[in-house]
Amino acid sequence: MISLVSVAWSWLFFIDAARLSTNSMTGYVTIAVVYLIIVGLSSLVFGLAIHYLVQKNNTGNVFIKFTRVASVWALSELLVSWLIAVVWIGKNGSWDTVFPFASFSTIIINTPFRFLSRFVGFYGLSGVIVAASSMVLTKSTRHYAQTIWLSILILTVLGWGLFTKTNGASVTTTIVAEKLGRPQKLLLDDAQLVILPEYGLDQTTSKNISRRLLTSTSSAVYFVGSKQQSSSGDISNSLTFGSTGDGFLLQEKKTRLIPGGEYLPYVVSPIINRFDPSSYADFQVERAIVKGIQPIKPFYIDKDLVLGSGACSSIISTQDYRHLTRQGATILTNSASLDIFAGSRLFSWQQRSLAKFMAVANSRSFVQSANDGDAYALNNNGDNIAEINPVDYKKITSTTNHRITPYTTFGEWLPIVGIMFLLSDGFNQIKNRKPKKLG
Repeated sequence: MISLVSVAWSWLFFIDAARLSTNSMTGYVTIAVVYLIIVGLSSLVFGLAIHYLVQKNNTGNVFIKFTRVASVWALSELLVSWLIAVVWIGKNGSWDTVFPFASFSTIIINTPFRFLSRFVGFYGLSGVIVAASSMVLTKSTRHYAQTIWLSILILTVLGWGLFTKTNGASVTTTIVAEKLGRPQKLLLDDAQLVILPEYGLDQTTSKNISRRLLTSTSSAVYFVGSKQQSSSGDISNSLTFGSTGDGFLLQEKKTRLIPGGEYLPYVVSPIINRFDPSSYADFQVERAIVKGIQPIKPFYIDKDLVLGSGACSSIISTQDYRHLTRQGATILTNSASLDIFAGSRLFSWQQRSLAKFMAVANSRSFVQSANDGDAYALNNNGDNIAEINPVDYKKITSTTNHRITPYTTFGEWLPIVGIMFLLSDGFNQIKNRKPKKLG
């Protein structure tokens, strides 16, 4: 597990250190400190989980053993994802944020077993496959492994068969890949929906939208992107919905901010302040983004087309897109800016894997436009529809869907089962502890 965590977070060393500090050396020292904390904390949690499961390996029937391993492992991955986010918490961070990079699910979601996620969720997907694999590796349960894997295969096929078809309409959608710092292109488009990157509406107002998006059709073209703006010295980044006919219709301040990019985590603030005070002051005054306090909501265009949209770091928040789907979203979108990751292929792969989970687990098309990164579109089964590199845009066809999966309804239920196992086993251990004899 140390190897998994070490590799999963190695992209940290490829991010733009200058975004953390004007002094690159300070930036890399900060990254190294954060990286070591992440690896150490993750290894501790996973080590404790493995120790507990080995101790309890001989208790209960095979069903109890399998469920215990699956649920406790799912819980350990969730706990690691959350504790890492806590390490990176800052003034404008969110306590319910998770960083789910060190999970086997980012690998499994790229296999046919991804359809199992419609029943067990993100951490549950990893937990189930880890538990089934442990059945094969453990001598006492090996003869049950075939039955376990057959059951998983049946659930996987059911997850595919029950939700593979959509019941919505086809929507012509334009995805956009641009680069920060370059003049934004005028998009000539007659699509029904345009997904713009993060900051894709900077320098654009409700009245001059035709400078950004020009259409030859008489029907309104709807769009979603983000716009950075300053008010009374505070900088905010707002997810913005609108149409070519009516301009901006709704703006929501971004609620998921990037540590190091949009706020300084508490753990690194003293380092930067000590070794590069000018950079620290510049960040606090010029670069820190004010977080929105209202949770993002779906944007209703009509009864069939309902956008569940996020900006940038929402891509790592599986609960955000699940809540948007529960509230009626029929298509999921993300407006991203990926320049800080300096083109890291590993991060790009992980980000795409998380998008595939959002699409498959919720059975929704997922569309992303990006600055300094690929724009792409996935169908509700996680299959790639289109992909473009900066600087370009492309019209594709996505499909809306109203069907709700068990994951969308119940969320990450398997880690809760893991908590119940821990409480039950802890209670039994206390109950069975023999009192010491006096004298």
